[in-house]
Amino acid sequence: MPLSIPPSSDSMTNSTKTEIFSYLCNQYCSTLTVEAYMGQELADQAYPIKSFYDAGANVVFHSDFPVSPMMDIKLSIYTAEKRDYPKEVTGGITAPRNMKEAITREQSLRAMTMNVARQFHQQMRAGT
Repeated sequence: MPLSIPPSSDSMTNSTKTEIFSYLCNQYCSTLTVEAYMGQELADQAYPIKSFYDAGANVVFHSDFPVSPMMDIKLSIYTAEKRDYPKEVTGGITAPRNMKEAITREQSLRAMTMNVARQFHQQMRAGT
């Protein structure tokens, strides 16, 4: 589904929970729960981060700590790039989702630094 976001809008920000949450939900939410609430087709389209970048959104990664786990920067970058979690963490289980929405390492770093500064209109003081 293409996104209809106007390009180069300075006021437009897509605040996206870190990719870790996607993994945690995939691991701890049963398939029946996902299908019951979202349906498998929608679950497989979760976190369309690349589409937002391509549409010109200012993508920002964040966490809801202390309500959810604190963001681990290295794992967030890995998960956004690979759309999966490292095998060492999952005990060898791999379940990548929505690979067409994978982003680059540079895009992940921008989502955690420069884009956050831009969201708060602090790009001249922070984020780099």
